[in-house]
Amino acid sequence: MIRLLKVLIAFAISLGTPAAAIAEGNLLTVSGTGVERTYDRAALEALGQVEMVTTTIWTEGDQTFTGVPLSLLLSEAEVTEGTIKAKAINDYAVSIPVDEVLGADWPIVAYALNGEPMSVRDKGPLWIVYPFDADPTYRSELIYSRSIWQHDRLVIEPRYPITSESASIPADCCRYLGFCRGGFDKSRGDLATQCRCQT
Repeated sequence: MIRLLKVLIAFAISLGTPAAAIAEGNLLTVSGTGVERTYDRAALEALGQVEMVTTTIWTEGDQTFTGVPLSLLLSEAEVTEGTIKAKAINDYAVSIPVDEVLGADWPIVAYALNGEPMSVRDKGPLWIVYPFDADPTYRSELIYSRSIWQHDRLVIEPRYPITSESASIPADCCRYLGFCRGGFDKSRGDLATQCRCQT
């Protein structure tokens, strides 16, 4: 069934069909660490709608995004720690530390662009978006890398445990340098918040 759904969504790229229509309303799955939630558009709207007007490096002019704060999704799913692995339809994934999101207004998980549902061709069904124009900190390579489109899944992964004084840990563990090449060494404390890049 999942494979068939992905085939149908891929076919929609050529048609520009809204992803919500193909998925019959199911837009987002949140899973991992004892969590299993599925959201259609109505369920996302019920969490609290937010509108954001911003430019992006991928579009022209001001764009109005409508969605739900990622922090509200985490709270509803009772997620309090770990790492968010946000995944796209094509299985591309980015990592976002939970503690950077909890209690924050941004990013939002957008399900509409300029008042319309987003087709797969238009980066739908969901797009994680930051207020890029609001502050220079939102215009960094790291934030751009986390602004994943064609988004459909959130997988909550546990924090990496401390195993040694010079533990080598995956690149996506580091909260500051999540896409840096090479391994990481623990400096001190929790590896999810204390690490430095080896290039």
